[in-house]
Amino acid sequence: MGMMRGRDLMRALGFFLFIQLALPGPGAVWAAEKNMPAFSLPGIGGSAELVSSEKYQGKVILVNFWATWCPPCRREIPSLIRLYHENRDNGFTVIGISMDRGDRRKISDFVTKIGIDYPVALGTPEVARSFGAMGTIPATFLMNRQGRIVKKYPGYTTYEKMAEDLKELME
Repeated sequence: MGMMRGRDLMRALGFFLFIQLALPGPGAVWAAEKNMPAFSLPGIGGSAELVSSEKYQGKVILVNFWATWCPPCRREIPSLIRLYHENRDNGFTVIGISMDRGDRRKISDFVTKIGIDYPVALGTPEVARSFGAMGTIPATFLMNRQGRIVKKYPGYTTYEKMAEDLKELME
């Protein structure tokens, strides 16, 4: 019986290693072939108004799905703030979509405390799925001025990688 458990454990470990090697890791970039899905979500933080994809047409947009309880998300947010500040005057915005559930005040307090000043909305599983966020957060999507998703970053992504990709679109 103990031998069977060991064999099952080895199969499970082998499958896990296969998945880890077969799929891109954190910070990897997947190209996408679709337009940014339309959405209109309740705003959080400084703007309690709706955050709508329609409002940002013609801009380069970085949409970031995140949550307050997610350590990689928390680590990535300062990079998003920096990108926003460096590029917002040139037709660029970041839109944060919180996947938290529950108390909106808690999310709003977090947004204020960490200094997020780009638009933040309360997300839904449907909106996340429409982008192709496959259950991993952070999940970030870069759109060109025509509204096409040109890069997808599953998991934590460095400032340098996002800045490099953004530079190509801003030129």
